[in-house]
Amino acid sequence: MKQRKLVIGLLVILAVAVSGFTFAFWAGSLSGDDAVESNTVTIGTGEAVTTEVTLGASQDTGVLVPAGRADDSVEGTAVEVVVFSFVVDWNDTVSNDSFDGDLGSIGVVVDNIQINGSTTNAGLVNTLVGGATEVELNGATATVTVTVTLTEPADQATYNAVAGQPITFDVTITVTP
Repeated sequence: MKQRKLVIGLLVILAVAVSGFTFAFWAGSLSGDDAVESNTVTIGTGEAVTTEVTLGASQDTGVLVPAGRADDSVEGTAVEVVVFSFVVDWNDTVSNDSFDGDLGSIGVVVDNIQINGSTTNAGLVNTLVGGATEVELNGATATVTVTVTLTEPADQATYNAVAGQPITFDVTITVTP
């Protein structure tokens, strides 16, 4: 009887210990917009345009979590992907119509990634550039996208450092004739 109580007691302690170490890794997390965020960027000849993008808690359309973690999140608006859309309009500032309609190559660079103003855990933020690769001079616009995802932190300390913090990064768009 004494041994049976001991076994039951150990099982209860084990259950409490296991539940104490089990947690939803994304109970609170980085906020972001799961809808496509659209921005128009007008580029003059020979110029680059840099825009700072912020995913933060002030946006109420989604909470960015790592892939496969949306169902584990206590946030009702958890998303695993955020897509930003940039409309590129290439305009020549010189009034020479002979080059109108020429195609230019669009270059997109995402850099200066920070979480809460720090680059310490910036490696958790993944960006993928997509969309159009060319735009017409003084003609139709083109749309490029930047898709943002998160890698799950390796430990609780890293999670605590990034959960609920804003993500910022720069998007530089250039057109090469």
